[in-house]
Amino acid sequence: MDPVQQWRPGAASPSGMAHAGGTLFVANLRGQVLRSVPVSDPGTSAEHFSREFGRIRDVTVAPDGRLWFLTNNTDGRGRPQPGDDRILAVDLAEG
Repeated sequence: MDPVQQWRPGAASPSGMAHAGGTLFVANLRGQVLRSVPVSDPGTSAEHFSREFGRIRDVTVAPDGRLWFLTNNTDGRGRPQPGDDRILAVDLAEG
């Protein structure tokens, strides 16, 4: 079966994924972006935090319902900034 979406490795390199509220959240290393893909329309996606925090290694839903994602810039492939690597938390929008 063909995939419903695909990205060039330089634009994505997916490395982690979480599901929350009918949306898949995909962490992207080389793309340095967090993507959201609605399960009801998997051929579409939106980008969040594009190049704002560098390489995004993983994403998960926290016990408090927020979305946590991990940056990964100090492994010799990113551009480390003060305070890297870090876990960032964002509230999920009510849908």
